[in-house]
Amino acid sequence: MQVTLEEVLGYFKDKGFLTEATQQELPLEKKKSGETKISRPKIAITEKWGDPNSQDGAFIKKFASKIPGATLKDKIAKINEIATGGGKSVGEMLSAIMLLDMLSGLTNQFTPSAAGFIFESFLAGLTEGAQVPIDDPSGLSLVDVIKKGPKSTEKEGDDDPVSGFSVKLYGKESPVGGSRNLLYRSLIEYGEVIYFVAVKQKTDDGITGVTIYDFVIKKEAVEKRLGTSIEEFYLNYFTREATDEVKTDVYAKRQEIIDNITKKGIYLTSDGKGGVRPIRKGPNLQQFSIPKSVYEKEGTFDWGVSNGNIGTLGFGEAAMRDIASKYADTFAKQINDIYDVVETFSTNITNYFLDGNQAAGGQAKSDLTNLSAKTQEAVKETAQS
Repeated sequence: MQVTLEEVLGYFKDKGFLTEATQQELPLEKKKSGETKISRPKIAITEKWGDPNSQDGAFIKKFASKIPGATLKDKIAKINEIATGGGKSVGEMLSAIMLLDMLSGLTNQFTPSAAGFIFESFLAGLTEGAQVPIDDPSGLSLVDVIKKGPKSTEKEGDDDPVSGFSVKLYGKESPVGGSRNLLYRSLIEYGEVIYFVAVKQKTDDGITGVTIYDFVIKKEAVEKRLGTSIEEFYLNYFTREATDEVKTDVYAKRQEIIDNITKKGIYLTSDGKGGVRPIRKGPNLQQFSIPKSVYEKEGTFDWGVSNGNIGTLGFGEAAMRDIASKYADTFAKQINDIYDVVETFSTNITNYFLDGNQAAGGQAKSDLTNLSAKTQEAVKETAQS
């Protein structure tokens, strides 16, 4: 089968191997004389990491799948184990390095608001969940990422249980808070909201890591504070000025009204005549706030339960050089040569298409032959190791 240069170019662009101005320059690429360099794919930073159906989402999911762990805490511990020399395979080593590179890029190269949104997609990819689209029709929820768990039964029609995560990326230690209406909607929908709060670690060299906290706001804990269920709280609030007949009608339509709150953001309010009318604004409730001094400690608190500090991921230049030095020999034997050829091919094929440089086009063909040979050699060595 004949393969054209155009087809090859398209393939490498799809795989993220051809660099463009919008792609990040990753920390390990900054090689100085005498320093260790590990060659690997260059990844465009994108919010599509949070879409498991996209190519970018599938790409980060492959890396995440190489990092064992049932929870985010487990995965952070494993990444740190690999970073300190405990990697057992090239797949683990490469995945840990790439994930740290991605985290470094998104925290250092974007504005706080953009970095926060991309961090949501990063954690969605790492936990193998799905980021809630910014234009989601329900629109009004504290949940940024959803993840389906294993079915509790094999009975046909049973839905997979779904967890809702709220993701925060802060530049300094901060309380976590927001709208009570959005919180209540999320709790009705998911039963609990799992919070992952990342606090940036800053030095003179920039942002060099994040410390992540994990806590859960539980519906039953909030209802204990309210003295009633969230659903009952809303129905009572909506009908506080209503006639008995209207109250009876509202309670008879209980599920429909609650569904309108969670699915459409439609509430009820008094019409001033003993009745109620729909409105796209919830009750005027005070915002909730949970201080860091509360969620940083393990244990129960009056909103739920906290797992406290679940780990720090370091990705400063010194830390990345240290990781590179630990795995330089392994990478040199198996994949450095491959990505070096990919980089050369990227340069040559780009020069061919941009400048019509025939010599560069011929060299790109040679690069492909060289790439094929080195790939087969690496696959053979990996199978034997």
